Amino acid sequence: MGINDLEADADGETTQALIRQMGRETDFYAADISDVNEVEEMFQAFLMRFGRIDILVNNPYAGTGQSFLELTEKNWDLNIDVGLKGFFLCSQQAARAMVEQGDGGSIVSTSSVHGMRAWKTDAAYGAAKAGVIRLTKSMAVDLAEHGIRCNAILPGYMTRITYSIPHLRRSASWVSSIARRFLCAARERPRISAGRSPSCVHRLRDASPVWRCP
Repeated sequence: MGINDLEADADGETTQALIRQMGRETDFYAADISDVNEVEEMFQAFLMRFGRIDILVNNPYAGTGQSFLELTEKNWDLNIDVGLKGFFLCSQQAARAMVEQGDGGSIVSTSSVHGMRAWKTDAAYGAAKAGVIRLTKSMAVDLAEHGIRCNAILPGYMTRITYSIPHLRRSASWVSSIARRFLCAARERPRISAGRSPSCVHRLRDASPVWRCP
């Protein structure tokens, strides 16, 4: 299993330690996913190390929240370059490898409820997450013939301090449902019918799919 971030940090080290505790192999790949050259090099290194790629999980985020009138070009570019362009570049590299392997695969991406509904200060973030939803659908249509499944997960509000705020508290079962949705999306092989796409968009705020598989 490969893990990517702009640079190594404690969260990445903890994640790798948990993976190794399960008896799995893992490596960390530092790369700026908004840079096509770094993304290509990262995937080449991963394929050299592990030989193939079966599942890609996209979870990109960068930038901050700003109201539309205050939104700077720099912040807009950061949200879009990482949250949407980075998602595209990584998905394309993974899909190309899966097509070459010839036996399908799965691409699961984190969008957000912000991709379907607007809140204050989420103009750039919401635009990026809406783009993830829309591109996931197009990817599903284009890649279905290769057996590659494309899904997006739309979590609701979560932060590191979610558990410490009474009115925002989430139970362990709710958090676990997010992990289960990712596993389900990676493993499921939905039926494909003419003119339909094998893509699902799962909204985790109420744990119900908002765009169903055929």
